[in-house]
Amino acid sequence: MKKIIPALILALAGTPALAVGPVTLERSLLACSYAHDWQDLRKMSLQDKVAAERFFYEKGCVILEKGTKVYAQRTFETTSDQCLRPEGETECYWTYRMDWSN
Repeated sequence: MKKIIPALILALAGTPALAVGPVTLERSLLACSYAHDWQDLRKMSLQDKVAAERFFYEKGCVILEKGTKVYAQRTFETTSDQCLRPEGETECYWTYRMDWSN
């Protein structure tokens, strides 16, 4: 089994990229593990900042710090959201869509 995993990683490395990046964040971003939590946090922050702060901590949302290298794992074509995975981590976090043209 130990030989299969490195072989799988090498095989995937030779296929078209599933993620875009890495890109270094130029500013810190709020982000959540689940897309629906991220969308709720965005809406709530426009209406009730006290509730939004409480929601942020209760749902386990995070701050992706400026200078963090990230990969774009998933995007919603119908929204301005995308899931960014910090380098070295296995999970991505939903946040605002980044401009990857740089």
